[in-house]
Amino acid sequence: MAIDNKYGQVTVEHGSIGEDEPVFVIRAKDEAAVDAIMDYFDTARTHGAVFSNESRDEVIGQFMAWREANFSLVRAPD
Repeated sequence: MAIDNKYGQVTVEHGSIGEDEPVFVIRAKDEAAVDAIMDYFDTARTHGAVFSNESRDEVIGQFMAWREANFSLVRAPD
């Protein structure tokens, strides 16, 4: 279980995160989410991470599909 300052304890199905390890959650309803994800992938690459464009596009596609289906819930981050 991990800790997010806004949402509290976060559990994950795959892998493990230490109980005291901080995490940062970006939700699809956040207007800035897609830009933040794109920036993260770009920044991670400058640090030597290897991600495929397909991997990035899959994540972004999931966010965009959710946003299309739930457009009334998309708003500025709080």
